Amino acid sequence: MRNLLCIYLYFSSLLGYSQINPEWTNSEIKQADVARSILTISEFERDVILYHNLVRLFPQKYLQVEIQNFTQDTETKDKLKFDFTWNPQNINSKYFKSLIKKLSNQKPLPKLVFDNSLNLSAKCLAKEQSKNGKIGLWIALGLCFGAGVGNVFKNKG
Repeated sequence: MRNLLCIYLYFSSLLGYSQINPEWTNSEIKQADVARSILTISEFERDVILYHNLVRLFPQKYLQVEIQNFTQDTETKDKLKFDFTWNPQNINSKYFKSLIKKLSNQKPLPKLVFDNSLNLSAKCLAKEQSKNGKIGLWIALGLCFGAGVGNVFKNKG
């Protein structure tokens, strides 16, 4: 699954929001682009959320527009985000084939929404884990959330 995500991010990161494929309608982009106005995250993070939502909301169209029509351009279009050259993707690899199979059969999923409290928690977790590289998840969560770690995971319904 991790390799599928890497392939997905590879394709989506090459495009960038300013270079979004014109086959996407304004309505589809509007549905998927839920983070564009959030200024506490980077433009790249907003683009990632956009492309995550496009593939979640419209999996077969994403396959057609972004994957099957992909031309093997190993030079990144946005040198500010990526100042290196990608390795060519092997379209005969089992990872690539499994991505095509998965998207061909995938039913639409709910879109991701940005939650600033989760963003802050993730930053705290990363900071705590980076201090020595050996902190476990539950210890770091305790440092970020205090004694009420269990409350973070309760259903808010």
